[in-house]
Amino acid sequence: MPHRTALWVALAAAIVGALALTVSLRASQPHEPSAGRLLVGAYVHLKDRPFKDPVAPEDLAALEARIGPLDLVHYYLTWGRQFEEVRTPNLDEHEVMLSMKPNGDLVQRIVAGDQDDYIDEFASDVRDFDRPVHIRFGHEMNGHWMTYSAGNPHGPSAKQFVAAWRRVVDRFRAEGADNAVFVWSPNEDDFPARDGNRMEDYWPGEDYVDIAGFDGYDWASTKPQRGDGKDRSFEEVVRGPYERLTRLTDKPIWVCETGTTDPGKAEWIRDMFATTAFPRVTAIVYFSEDEQRDVQRDWRIDSSDESAAAWRAGVAAHRAEAAAAERAADRATSDDVDRTP
Repeated sequence: MPHRTALWVALAAAIVGALALTVSLRASQPHEPSAGRLLVGAYVHLKDRPFKDPVAPEDLAALEARIGPLDLVHYYLTWGRQFEEVRTPNLDEHEVMLSMKPNGDLVQRIVAGDQDDYIDEFASDVRDFDRPVHIRFGHEMNGHWMTYSAGNPHGPSAKQFVAAWRRVVDRFRAEGADNAVFVWSPNEDDFPARDGNRMEDYWPGEDYVDIAGFDGYDWASTKPQRGDGKDRSFEEVVRGPYERLTRLTDKPIWVCETGTTDPGKAEWIRDMFATTAFPRVTAIVYFSEDEQRDVQRDWRIDSSDESAAAWRAGVAAHRAEAAAAERAADRATSDDVDRTP
């Protein structure tokens, strides 16, 4: 009967279309782990190895052999480099976050449109990758050490930064790069703390951000003094910026850069994974670098066997709890279905 055949063909086409739409929507959404599952990532540099992004696959494998698998790798990508440069075997089993700094007068040039060709090419390559790519444009914009900060004597205004951010996002969308996940990430505090340089001044709006994050470190009292020169727990580092972000937006919150140093690193890491104070934090990305550069701090996760073991145990315990919560949620859903008349 031809009319029934036509009906089944139409029904099949509708199902395929719905499935395709579902896949498309999922690809464009930020990574939100199920049942409280925390996404765990790191910027990776091994002692006595070159400072290079992307990190060499063998270096990433060496770290994971000591601390266990990471969900995400973090790279700093100089403006002008191509997305194809980061497509190494590291991305076979990891998500990626790319920090792209619009140094110098790039904010003004982006707003003027003379960076559109580069942005469009990068966006089209991200689109063709067809997996989530987390783009962290202009991080720590409220810190005077960034040339694109309004706190820098030669920097743009916060309004110019917002205009540049929106133009980048608009160009990605125009290229169909729905798998680009935009991570807005100020410093934990404002330097200098004045109107026009507060993190809120740089907020581009709900429609232009997928994830709200921040950077915050325990600089510790180790000499020479860096940062605030104080010993702070993970909760003390996170509490202030977390409260500001929860007032600003309903987006998922990421700790995009964090770290601590010895003595006390292992205990600090254990406390980081044990805290339940920040229910909207869905990812922690650690800064695992040694002291060879001017930070003069050994931030590495595996700077000692004890700190490496603390990380491995903390991640394992968290993942076990998340898996148990997911199973409980599945059982509750199944029970609800069984009770449905």
